[in-house]
Amino acid sequence: MSFKDQPTDTISSIRFAKGSNTVFATIGWDCFIRVYDIEKSALIASKEVHAPLLTIDFFNENTMLVGGVDKTILAFNYESERFFSLNTLPAVIKSICVCQEEGIVAVGCWNETLYFLDFSDPGKIVKEMELPAKVFDMSYNDGNLVIALSDKSMALYTFADELLALRKTLLKSQIRCADISSDGSLAFGSVQGRVLYSHVEEATSLALSFAFRAHKSKNSVFPVNSVCFSHKNPTSVITAGSDGKVISWCTQSRSRIDKLYINSSKQNISSVRLSDDDKHLVIGVGPVYQTENPSSFVELVVIDVDETSLLPK
Repeated sequence: MSFKDQPTDTISSIRFAKGSNTVFATIGWDCFIRVYDIEKSALIASKEVHAPLLTIDFFNENTMLVGGVDKTILAFNYESERFFSLNTLPAVIKSICVCQEEGIVAVGCWNETLYFLDFSDPGKIVKEMELPAKVFDMSYNDGNLVIALSDKSMALYTFADELLALRKTLLKSQIRCADISSDGSLAFGSVQGRVLYSHVEEATSLALSFAFRAHKSKNSVFPVNSVCFSHKNPTSVITAGSDGKVISWCTQSRSRIDKLYINSSKQNISSVRLSDDDKHLVIGVGPVYQTENPSSFVELVVIDVDETSLLPK
């Protein structure tokens, strides 16, 4: 499935609305928030801002928080079309995670700082933590916040213990993306095509982690731009790369399950997101960095995912 109303520049991030498997939002470098409905096959809301956007997460069923280059956290209700600024931080905002169960909105920035905002008043900063490097991506699930950093390391914040653990990773190149599953599995994608798998309980022991080459050809390796876990099968992970492929993997057998999508023109895949029921995968096609397969082609695609494509082997 494709849409008539398409983004016009790199799609930075995709998120499904809370409680919905068919309504999702995209943000990107064209300075637009767009909300789509898969059942209607249509764009149902949009809002232009004055600077490129890098991150999005839904605050509730109809309101999302976004941030990016202009360092400002913005809120947009796609039903009422209400739009307002919450706070301006000292640096570029790279990742926002709504941790509703914790009463926190986590914001990671390029000034090597993690900010916690009050969920009941998202404009209010309640905690700041210094990090050893810039935040490149974050993901939250079940009391754990995983943070991918620009120095190839990761941080794991456990809300129950209020503990921030810093760990080096097995990856020898820059981390570009991260995700955490419902069972505490961790996945990180790197610019040299490798994916690192670990677990929140194993993060203190790198011996229990492993890395594998996910996106490569005979003579080339391609950056992994996006990773996401299956919601029903948390040991299955999806990776998307600059080779134009989206692939599902079984972390138990350490093998490929299926090729979910292959772009016929080998265009970069900048972002992917799976619906909570594992039935729909939204794919952002287009340039990531102009030094990698440069192209002005941008497309938003939705595919239906067969259950067998995510079943562990």
